[in-house]
Amino acid sequence: HQIVELSIIEPNSKDESNDISEELNALDPPDIIETGLNVPTEVQLDTSNEQNTCITCGKTFTHLNNLRRHEQKFHSGETPHACHECGERFASRRLLQIHSRVHKVEKPHKCTLCDKVFRLPNHLRNHMTSHGDERPFSCSVCGKSFALISILRAHERTHGGEKNFVCLHCGSRFLTKSYLDYHQRVHTGEKPYLCKHCGKSFAQKGNLKAHERLHTGEQPFRCDECGKTFVHANTFKSHKQLHTGVKAFCCELCGKGFRRGTHLKTHLLTHSGDKPFSCDICGKTFALKGSLKTHKLTHTGQKTYACNICNKQFTQASSLAKHRRVHTGEKPHRCGNCDKCFSQSSHLTYHLKVCQSGTKRSANSNVEQN
Repeated sequence: HQIVELSIIEPNSKDESNDISEELNALDPPDIIETGLNVPTEVQLDTSNEQNTCITCGKTFTHLNNLRRHEQKFHSGETPHACHECGERFASRRLLQIHSRVHKVEKPHKCTLCDKVFRLPNHLRNHMTSHGDERPFSCSVCGKSFALISILRAHERTHGGEKNFVCLHCGSRFLTKSYLDYHQRVHTGEKPYLCKHCGKSFAQKGNLKAHERLHTGEQPFRCDECGKTFVHANTFKSHKQLHTGVKAFCCELCGKGFRRGTHLKTHLLTHSGDKPFSCDICGKTFALKGSLKTHKLTHTGQKTYACNICNKQFTQASSLAKHRRVHTGEKPHRCGNCDKCFSQSSHLTYHLKVCQSGTKRSANSNVEQN
């Protein structure tokens, strides 16, 4: 038999011990390595349920206990770890440590009004203008005023259409340096905006704000027609078209209309017949990569989306969303003719055929009576 020596490192304090156990508990158990040694049965992994899926972020865990720890740590909304420098709070000690690096950069120039600090004196001078109402620099085209001449110059380029900022990677041109900076992250992979709840990073601040609503439950976009609320502005915009019936994207080949440009692009593939994505299991081909990915789940039987009310599992997020309406009673699809509501869009489509034909018969009857 082979003797294995284990080196035990004693933590310096009780707090440090707790920190170590907290970080270890958040991880999945390691895979067992075949060594030829007898492993006690009580430490072998339980793989009876390998699909314990977090309904908030979609991450899966081998053990249910790890899923519960993950949900408590990242999705409970609790942020117990506070930064001593600025007071911002985070869900885990690790995220706080990452954030603390921001304060390690020397910033000797301090604002006397709000205590914000800056690395360079001109940054402090620019910041000071935010405390006053003075905006001495006005746009000669639209009259909009600005506190700094540099911001005015960037604004004026939006009128002239001059794209002087060029990407060195691909040659794309942009109106402002900030637009160029956003674009360059496509090439560099930089994601500087960190979620304080789960640690996920984003290239743009707006995407981070939208993501954080998954943790807070905030849905700031509300439909005046039916009262339904939304996390994302683009989802809200698409929803409103259900009430207006407007289909702004029209196929030039057959005249069929669509509410979204992406739906039109998908439809155009039916005319070209191009199906470049092939299933390596059965050979079936698909026009879209997403359709192939969904199809493959029929071979694996994998159901990664679980209902948090009855634990029923689904292969697609859209199927889970439809199922949840059984529990919530939500009926987001409303008929514009009679205001009757339905939980599924297909039910509304079938109803509209009956409702519209009934409306036409009623109109014809009124004409005959007159």
